[in-house]
Amino acid sequence: MPISYLSAAQIAALPTTIIDDLSTTKLVEALSATQVKGLSATQIPSFGAGVAFNAQQLAAFSGELVGAMTSTQLASLDAAKLDVLGSTQIAAISATNFSGLNATQVASLDVTQLKGLTATQMAGLTTTDIGELAASQIGGLAASQIGSLEAAAIAAFAAAQLAALSTTQIGGMTASHIAALSATQLGALEATQIGALSAA
Repeated sequence: MPISYLSAAQIAALPTTIIDDLSTTKLVEALSATQVKGLSATQIPSFGAGVAFNAQQLAAFSGELVGAMTSTQLASLDAAKLDVLGSTQIAAISATNFSGLNATQVASLDVTQLKGLTATQMAGLTTTDIGELAASQIGGLAASQIGSLEAAAIAAFAAAQLAALSTTQIGGMTASHIAALSATQLGALEATQIGALSAA
C-alpha cells in the first residue's frame, strides 16, 4: 500500500525503526502536509540527515516538530525552506541547535523571524552571523534582543548596522556592550544615539 494512503494517526503510530527505513528509501517525500502533522517529536530525529523535507511539509511542522529536528537536519535547510518557518517555529529551535546554523542561514531569516528569536538564541549569534545581517534586519530587533547579544557580537557591528539602531535599541545595551565599542564605532553614531548610550 502506498504510504500516501496512511492517515496522520497511522503515521504517528509508526515506530522509529520504520521511520528510519522510510528515510533510507526516501518515501518521506510522498508524505502530504496532513500526514506530516501526524508525526511526533520522537519520530523526527529518526529521519536521516539525507532526507529533504520539502517546503510544504516544513510549513506544516508545529513548533514542537521543528524543535525536535537535529542540528544536522537543520543544517541541511536552505533559505527557501527556512523562509516557510514562522517565528514561533524558529523560536522552538534549541539554542544549541540554532547556533549550528551557518551565517548564510541566519542572514536568510526575515525581520519577523529574527524578532522571534529567544534570548539564548540571540546570545549564540557569532560575529560572523552578525556580519551577514543587513542593517534593516538589525534595526528590526527588539531592545531586549540587543541586550542578549554577547559583547563580541556588538563589537562586530559595522557602521551601517550601528546607524540602523534606534535609541531604544541602544538603550538595551549593557555596560559590557558599551565597553566593547571601538572608537571607530562610536564615531559612526549620531548625537541622539550617543545620548542613548549615556543613559544605558
